[in-house]
Amino acid sequence: MIRNKRCVTPLVGIALIIITTIVIAFVIQAYLGFSISSKLNKTGRRDIPNFIVESFGEGTAGFDGTYYDNIDFTGTSINKIDPSINFNWGSGALDPQIGPDTFSIVWNASLNVLTEGDYTFRVLTDDGTRLYVDGNRIIDVWYNQGATYHSSSSVHLSSGFHPLKLEFYENYGLAVIRLEWDEGGYHVITSSELASINCIYVRNTGETIHDTSFDWYINDELQSTSLTLEDENGDGIWENSELWKISYSANSGDTIKIVHTSSGISFGFEAP
Repeated sequence: MIRNKRCVTPLVGIALIIITTIVIAFVIQAYLGFSISSKLNKTGRRDIPNFIVESFGEGTAGFDGTYYDNIDFTGTSINKIDPSINFNWGSGALDPQIGPDTFSIVWNASLNVLTEGDYTFRVLTDDGTRLYVDGNRIIDVWYNQGATYHSSSSVHLSSGFHPLKLEFYENYGLAVIRLEWDEGGYHVITSSELASINCIYVRNTGETIHDTSFDWYINDELQSTSLTLEDENGDGIWENSELWKISYSANSGDTIKIVHTSSGISFGFEAP
């Protein structure tokens, strides 16, 4: 018995080749689309930077302060290193760029505790203040008020450096803020009790980044304090070839690692 043999005509063969090519192209496009989209941030921009540390600045001990012209840490801002937090601006302006009312400030520093023990902190504030030690909020008086003292509960601190963060806002009227701690009696915390604030100058040689959020580590330990970033153009966008100044607090010889949060790209150096 002779069986019929099925054969593929030239026309059918060409159709199969076309279909196979389309399927392969679809798979490649889907893969590449996933690869590219995985590099997109939430705004749809591909922010893939490349950081080059170009130089180091001299360290200055004090509180690294960011002053905002709005009450909620937004708007025009300036950066200053203050030797202490002990201000009575009254009803006047603290800086030509910052109005006398409805402003806010964030200070960061590292407190050098010489002897392990229990310590208390207090603020004199008009209006609201929040104080953090080692990332823990120990004073929270975030409301309008006249100049009033507020003390923390006792805090046990080991010897060595501990991050401090103080947030302050002024609504209307007089503006007062003072930070003290009890080390054999209350006194204003001064720069002699704080770590130096160092800075580095870093250039982005990759793509422009719009999300300038960073995590940073000292000797592989994640820090709760924020880095202070200052850009050349003042627009908050780190463009290709633009040089930025980054301020941080650390001891000489510490290993620093800074990680761009959204891309995961990092750079590191040894604190001078």
